[in-house]
Amino acid sequence: MNEHLDPTTVPAVLKALDLRERLAGYGSASLSDEELLALVLRTGRRGENARALARRILDGLASLRELATLSVHELEQIAGIGPARAATLVAGIALGQRCQHRRAELASPLTSPLDAAEHVRGLVTRALHEEFHVLLLDSKHRTLGHRRVSIGTLQASLVHPREVYRPAIRSGAAAILVAHNHPSGDPTPSDEDRAVTERLREVGLCVGIPLLDHVVLGDAGFYSFAEQRVLPWR
Repeated sequence: MNEHLDPTTVPAVLKALDLRERLAGYGSASLSDEELLALVLRTGRRGENARALARRILDGLASLRELATLSVHELEQIAGIGPARAATLVAGIALGQRCQHRRAELASPLTSPLDAAEHVRGLVTRALHEEFHVLLLDSKHRTLGHRRVSIGTLQASLVHPREVYRPAIRSGAAAILVAHNHPSGDPTPSDEDRAVTERLREVGLCVGIPLLDHVVLGDAGFYSFAEQRVLPWR
């Protein structure tokens, strides 16, 4: 597969292939914007096939970037794009944007508890219950991914080390960082928070995947066990 094939120089023999065959055999770079959009649309409408529909949509935009700014309602106003196709386009674009965001996250290591708190704030929802998340890190503290481990109650978040470390072991993480929210808005850790932190720290030492930090999020601030030197940020 050649992901770097220039679609403007695709040999005639490749152009004769079905678009799905080209995508599978030569990568997405072998297809033009119009062809990729036609694949997403799958079919056209009466008197207009998918390629022609894709061409008309792109011709009506200032740039491909503009397509990513259109809402489901705005897409539905385009002839040939109904609710199902509009939803598919918006979902596909959103998924691609999230992939780009994940790659950007991977390129930027977490260098401090403040970095960690800012990163996990977008992952831990502000709900009427506690959510406990684990962030998987490589040896340079770049994120490999994250998992929501548990959804608790207003009083407690039930966390088992097995559920915390299982995804870390499977992903080959070099370290983990855990975080949860306090629905009360006060990030001051409870006795249970401290007990869970110590238990996870001990298990991390046993399995060779250290616990880098435990961040407790409140409405405006946060508490970091590493910042308080309860855990060693290293």
